Amino acid sequence: WNGAGNQTVKTPSVGAKYHHLKTATSGTKTLSGAITVNGNLTIESGTTLDVKSGNNYAISIKGNWIDNNGGSGFEERAGTVTFTSTSAQSITNSTGETFCKLTINKASNDVTLNNGIFLLGSAGSGQLTLTSGDIILGSNNIELMTGCALSGGSATSYIQITGTGMVRRYYDPSDVNVNRLFPVG
Repeated sequence: WNGAGNQTVKTPSVGAKYHHLKTATSGTKTLSGAITVNGNLTIESGTTLDVKSGNNYAISIKGNWIDNNGGSGFEERAGTVTFTSTSAQSITNSTGETFCKLTINKASNDVTLNNGIFLLGSAGSGQLTLTSGDIILGSNNIELMTGCALSGGSATSYIQITGTGMVRRYYDPSDVNVNRLFPVG
């Protein structure tokens, strides 16, 4: 999707998937339905990938997430991004990537952060789900904003703190009697 200006990213026919998906040139590239990307998803400088207001289409990715447009490359709204692969995967955005709902559901290998990530929590819509596979922090942080839920987490799916990276969880100070899950190792 490299045309100048805004474009609608078509949903492949039933059973079809994108191999790699790349936005380039300029404008907002808006999903027309949920998509699966069997390779890398790349958002180039000057473009924005939008999951579409009101629809919040899901993205399933089996390659790497690469956002070269900094803080404005991905319009996450309330959409879910799911990492599903047997290969190692990574998330890259030099200013830190923001997700609303992020799911790690990998048969094997892990997801490595090349930069920090933020998970929204507004209106209770944010969610980090650890089903299978780990997130490897290295020197990067995961920040869970106020209201972001965290589910899953087990001996086979947790946040690996392998360097100076941290898990930061913000919460409403009035919620002092609420138990919080921190699946780290």
